[in-house]
Amino acid sequence: MRQENEVSNQTNNSNQTSQLPILTKKLSNTNNKIFIIGAGAPSTGTASLKTALEKLKYGPCYNCNEVLLEDHSDYWIKIIEQEINENHEQINHKHINPKEILSVIYSKYNSTIDFPGAYYWEDILSSFPNSKVILTIKDPEEWYKSITESVLYKNIYQQEPFGIRFYSLFYSHRRRWDNFLKLLYGNFFRKNMNGLNDLINLNEYNLSISSFVNSNLLSKEDTIKVYNDHNQNVIDKCPKEKLLVFNVQDGWEPLCMFLEIKEIPNEEFPIINENNDNKEIDEEMSNVNSTGYLLFIGLTSITIISCGFIIRKLLKQ
Repeated sequence: MRQENEVSNQTNNSNQTSQLPILTKKLSNTNNKIFIIGAGAPSTGTASLKTALEKLKYGPCYNCNEVLLEDHSDYWIKIIEQEINENHEQINHKHINPKEILSVIYSKYNSTIDFPGAYYWEDILSSFPNSKVILTIKDPEEWYKSITESVLYKNIYQQEPFGIRFYSLFYSHRRRWDNFLKLLYGNFFRKNMNGLNDLINLNEYNLSISSFVNSNLLSKEDTIKVYNDHNQNVIDKCPKEKLLVFNVQDGWEPLCMFLEIKEIPNEEFPIINENNDNKEIDEEMSNVNSTGYLLFIGLTSITIISCGFIIRKLLKQ
């Protein structure tokens, strides 16, 4: 009987995997790939680390921008929703294998920084056993100021311009990216705050996380606690020989030593203001906002002209 159940479970898992998008059917061998995982939270010098890794030939480097530009939102949503369901012991939820999805998402990349990779660093390490993990850190007070002024934070917690919201009604990839961000950031903050898991179910994850920002659940103290807990979790769980705790102000030397690179670049370490380093996303959002307004104006004009034509036709009768 037990064997029958195991066979049934394996069959179900296989069926669920086959139902995933075509992306998961193009698996590559990742066992021997040396992959760099940036496990640091957003706004800890991740943009600087991305630039440095690419200069050290560990590019291309994956980050949150790539999720939108490569339209990977659905794959990350599947991983996040499975974690939410498992945390709440939802027995009937569809099971997927995160390792399969991650192996393909990262197959053409040599490194990842920032979210979502920093949140799922353990799963990525499992997918790429030869990986090395870099935990970027910053003074908690400085980090809080930086994260609350960041572009992505504002996009999640503040209402978007009308043009973007109207555009999202017609273009699903943008809507999926919004859902991905809300799920990811919601899961990050809630998972790391004591007692909140009991209050949350999967349906509630589809609500805007802004309600948490406007309440006492995400006070400055709570937010900093989430940050410190995340860092400590990485330090406690990552094998010591695979981990570098890194402040970008320390420059090239510790990074090159960790990556076993003998020749240190003869240039200043790139220190980038992350709030000004979202040019691709900023440009994308500006275009989306403009397109949304044009769509609204166009459809409104067509509707008015059509209604006028119909009214004139009825009056002639």
